Amino acid sequence: KYQDQSASIKLEFIELNERPDLAEKFGVTKGSGSVFLEYQGQRNRIEKIDEQDVTNALVKVTREKDKIVYFIGGHGEKSLEDSREGDGINALKLMLENNRYVVKPLALNLNAKIPEDADAAVMIGPNQRLLDYEIQGLEDYLRRGGSLFVALKSRQTQGFEKVLSTLGIVPMNNYVLNLVETPAGAGIQQGQTIATVFSSSSEITKVFDKNGALVFRNPMSFRRQNTPEGVSIDDLVKVPESSMSFESLDIKDNGPQGSYTLAMLAKGKFPGSTTGKEFNLIVIGET
Repeated sequence: KYQDQSASIKLEFIELNERPDLAEKFGVTKGSGSVFLEYQGQRNRIEKIDEQDVTNALVKVTREKDKIVYFIGGHGEKSLEDSREGDGINALKLMLENNRYVVKPLALNLNAKIPEDADAAVMIGPNQRLLDYEIQGLEDYLRRGGSLFVALKSRQTQGFEKVLSTLGIVPMNNYVLNLVETPAGAGIQQGQTIATVFSSSSEITKVFDKNGALVFRNPMSFRRQNTPEGVSIDDLVKVPESSMSFESLDIKDNGPQGSYTLAMLAKGKFPGSTTGKEFNLIVIGET
C-alpha cells in the first residue's frame, strides 16, 4: 500500500537461503520473517507488521539524528555483549541498533552524571548496591527531564528504592505467580508468570491486543504510595486477578490473590526540578 502511494518506496522480498550475505548484513538468523526499512544507509527493523509500526519506522529511518541510549553498568548489570538467553542483553542491543539507536555503555560508579546527549538511560538487573552519589546522579538526570528505564529483581533493588520512594512507588520485594487450572485442579505455576492486563492509555502498551501476553520469570510487583504533586503514574503491565504474591519461592501455602502491577510508568515534573522539563521513568520487576 505504501509503494502504491509513493514511487519513492520500493518493496523487495528476499529468500534467506538464497542471499546469506544479506542475512548476515541485516543480522537475520531465522527464516520466520523479518522486515527492514532502509534509507540512505539508515536502517530500521519492524517487529510488528502493521500500519502504525511501518509509519513509525519510516519516521525513524528518515530522521537526521540518531537517538543515543546509555546502558548503566558498574553494579553487575546484564551485559550488552552477552548473547546467552536469560543472562545477557546482546539481542536487545542489536534490536536497538537495527532501529537507529546508538547504544553506549556508562559506568555510573566512575561517572555519576548521565551525559547531556542521552536520549534515554537504561539499567537492567544491578546486583550490587548503588552508592549515594550514583543515586544523586540518577535523580539529577530525572530532574533535567531525562528518560530512564530500570529493571529490578525482587529483593535486589540495590538502593534504587530511594528514587522510587520520591515518586510514590514501592517495590514489594515479593514473587508474583499465576494460579492456573490443571486436570488435577488449581495450582501455582512456577517458572514463568503470564501478564495479560495492559494500560490502554500508554503509547507503550495500548498497541497490545486483547489476546496479548507477556512472560516474566519470578517477577515482583509495585504499589503506589503518596504520589507527589506534578507526577502521574500509570500501571503499564498487570497480572490477572487469579495471581498470587509470595514472600519467597519456597512455596508452602497460598499467598494473597490479586492483579499485581509488574511495570509502572511515572512521568511529570520530578520533585525539586527547576527546568520545567518532564521526566519519564519506567520500572519493571524482572530482568
